[in-house]
Amino acid sequence: MDCPEVKRKLAAYAGGRLGEKEARDVAAHLDTCKGCAALVSRVAAEASPGSEAAAAAKTKPQSAPKPASSRVSRLSILILSAVALAAIYVAVALFKPLITAPAPPPPPPVQWWLDTSYAWIGDIKSALSAVKAVSWHEQFITQSMDGDFGKPDVVSSPKTAKCYAQGPNFCRELIENGEPRETQWIVSANGKLTKTVVRFDTATYEVTKLGSDSDAEDIVKRATAMAAVLDKANLLRGTNRFGGRDSVGFQIPLARLGEGPEYVYARIWLDVETKLPSMIEKETQLSTSQLTLIQDEFDWNAELPPNAFRPVIPGGFRLVTDNQAR
Repeated sequence: MDCPEVKRKLAAYAGGRLGEKEARDVAAHLDTCKGCAALVSRVAAEASPGSEAAAAAKTKPQSAPKPASSRVSRLSILILSAVALAAIYVAVALFKPLITAPAPPPPPPVQWWLDTSYAWIGDIKSALSAVKAVSWHEQFITQSMDGDFGKPDVVSSPKTAKCYAQGPNFCRELIENGEPRETQWIVSANGKLTKTVVRFDTATYEVTKLGSDSDAEDIVKRATAMAAVLDKANLLRGTNRFGGRDSVGFQIPLARLGEGPEYVYARIWLDVETKLPSMIEKETQLSTSQLTLIQDEFDWNAELPPNAFRPVIPGGFRLVTDNQAR
């Protein structure tokens, strides 16, 4: 390697940027050429003035660069580090939903029933007035005081009923021990009511003429009457859940409904959101026991079959009463 070529490579040599073979060739030339050796010392001094490396460059040629195997090792480490970081990123992205703090619970519902202005009674009446058809479940609970030490025995009746109503029209399907016991229809025609009862245990039926539509067994009218006196309820029973929905309960003495003594009660539970009844209870005091009618599982927007209020008399059933002509 001659002087002109060495001079072109002095800066790269001084900066350690030559390959292994070129660096050896330049070093060999500097060992034999004082002019180039002095020049490389000056180049090194200008690159790092006052440094020990610059001083050493005046007398010592540049050492050979590290072998390619070292560079490959550093590259492998960088690649492995990048792969590890990518794996950590993927793991965080996948498991973040599991370790993220849960969302705060929703705020509690507005407790409108605590408003002593009782403006919400009007909301309940409005919700009931919009009902077109309704279905519900009925059951009787008997509470007897003949138990030990005066403790009441509570007995659920084996009779339950599925009920439907649409305006003055009404149907009750009575079930006992899982078998049909009785079906009742009250049907309006020309403003007059006719009651038909089919009894499956005796294979009989009866037809009775009732009064006007105002005498109908109307669950909406009943619930509206109870809502009207909620400001006179003697006990707020707190909240409970029926059918997966929050409800608030009120206890009303039957005397305030004009139906019984002060110590016998009706209770109504209202859906916190819709303000429609989710359960209605009514007590009846007997000589040695108390009977409670429970009405629940309400569907206040029921889609009823078209023949829900059409009496069906099974073949072979005997008519035992017929006062339609009275």
